[in-house]
Amino acid sequence: MSEPILRTALSGMLAAVRRTEAAATNTANAGNLSRLAPKEGDAPAFRRCLSSQSAQTGGGVKAEFRAVDPATLAAAGGDSPLADENGLVGRPNVDLAGQRVDALSAQRAFEASLKVVQAADEMQDAMLDIKS
Repeated sequence: MSEPILRTALSGMLAAVRRTEAAATNTANAGNLSRLAPKEGDAPAFRRCLSSQSAQTGGGVKAEFRAVDPATLAAAGGDSPLADENGLVGRPNVDLAGQRVDALSAQRAFEASLKVVQAADEMQDAMLDIKS
C-alpha cells in the first residue's frame, strides 16, 4: 500500500533537489560575461538551465535539465575586455529574482514530499501496532 506513495514522494523530493541545483547553478553563473560574437578559443557562454518535470507511469515525476535559449542577452559591458566595438557583452539570460522564487518553490515542494514520507511512516507504525 505505501510503496507507490513512497515512490511518488521520493521522486518529488529528487525533482525538488534538481530544481534547487538548477537555480543554484544559474545564480552562481549569472555574472559570467561573454562576447556577443565568440572568438576562437573563447569559453562557451553560460546557458541557463531549467529543471523540467514530467509525470511517470506508475506514479511520481522525473526531472531533467534543459538549456534555455537565447543563452545570453546583449548588455552594456563598460570597460570589459569582452565588449565589442559598441561596448556590449553577452550577459547570461538569468533573472536572479526568478531563480530565488524557483529555489523557494523547490524547497516547499521538498518539504511537502517529506511530510508525505513522514505520514506514510506513521501510518505503517500505527498499522503494526494494531496487528501486535
